[in-house]
Amino acid sequence: MTAMATHQMKKQIHDIGVPDVPEFLDQIVASGGHLWACRMSADMMHLDESDLYDEVEGIISATDFIEKTEGAQLLFI
Repeated sequence: MTAMATHQMKKQIHDIGVPDVPEFLDQIVASGGHLWACRMSADMMHLDESDLYDEVEGIISATDFIEKTEGAQLLFI
């Protein structure tokens, strides 16, 4: 059932023209955006920077994020 639901969701996402995650991340970086991973999520999932998309600049805490993005336009995904 999970595989069928996943397939259906991917089809619906494709049908409305939303790029897949790697393409979307490439578009963000190409547009001058920055990518960071959430420290708490990475810790919970036992991930380090080597596990992440190559363009992720680091694993940061919420406090780090607030400091880095002061006055910036944000897209939180």
